[in-house]
Amino acid sequence: MTTENTQATFINTQRIRFLSALVVVAAWLFARPCLCAQSDASVVFYDCRFLRDGNVQRLLQIEMPGDPPFEIRSITVSCFRHRKVSVHLVAVTGFSVRRMLYLNEYDTDERERVLALSIAEMVREAREWETHQLTVKAQSPRLAPSGKAHGTLFGGKRRWKDNGRALRSLGAAVAWQHMARMDALGPEVGFIRAYPVGLGWQISSSLLFGRDDTSAGTVKTMIASAGILPFMSWNHKRFVWRLGMGGRMGMVQMEGVPAQNSSMAGNALSGVFGGPLVMVDAALVLHRLHLSLGLELGYSFAAVLGHAPDKDIAVDARWIRPTFFSGFKF
Repeated sequence: MTTENTQATFINTQRIRFLSALVVVAAWLFARPCLCAQSDASVVFYDCRFLRDGNVQRLLQIEMPGDPPFEIRSITVSCFRHRKVSVHLVAVTGFSVRRMLYLNEYDTDERERVLALSIAEMVREAREWETHQLTVKAQSPRLAPSGKAHGTLFGGKRRWKDNGRALRSLGAAVAWQHMARMDALGPEVGFIRAYPVGLGWQISSSLLFGRDDTSAGTVKTMIASAGILPFMSWNHKRFVWRLGMGGRMGMVQMEGVPAQNSSMAGNALSGVFGGPLVMVDAALVLHRLHLSLGLELGYSFAAVLGHAPDKDIAVDARWIRPTFFSGFKF
């Protein structure tokens, strides 16, 4: 009987020791240090002779009387010359905030209170950041119970990338038309419409002026024309290259102005010209600006020919037409 009592006592003692060890381990795991109103977590001070550490700790618990616990890895207060203080707070979650305080204008009690207020505000900022992160994680999409994700892959109005291929541009250009027996220079206005598939069209209207000197006087030429041009386009980032084929047709008016010492009178001549053309163009498309440099090659089936004593002035056959276009994209 005595032996059985001894064994029972030994077993009970071992159970008590095991339970005590579990309580100690649980207390070590769950009682981690945190900065809150109920904790005595300390703030580490470096070279802060003008601050009283104990007063700062007491004021911290006064400034945060009812705040829930929030885990802080470290709070470091470093003091420099002229009572300049740097406060660095690092939370367990990885959030870090640093603040610089200038306490030279305060007396001793006010300095400690200002420091405590600043630390309490930084703790609340860290807590708000952690709350926001938890909210974002809770609102992130998750897999459905079936293991399949649900979501909308298409919806709303499609917006093409602003790369110059989808383009509406209205602007003006400077055009120079060179032919075998005359040259003309003048303004041009045009409208360009390009689609995202790489196709588009362009219309333009120009008014060019030419001047040729002869032995009998001066020949003034005016060319009014309009062209239409379907094209294909290729783009790289904000650069666009276009190649198109179309046609141009217009009116030509020539007028001979005799020299002062000439006995000959001047005459006027008018007619039409027009034919097919090929255009190559390189453009730069910015936010609202469209700049391009193009070259137009054409052949006129109709001709306007004017005769002067020593040379002929004609708008006929082949023409070369470089243009510089500047437009507003809308």
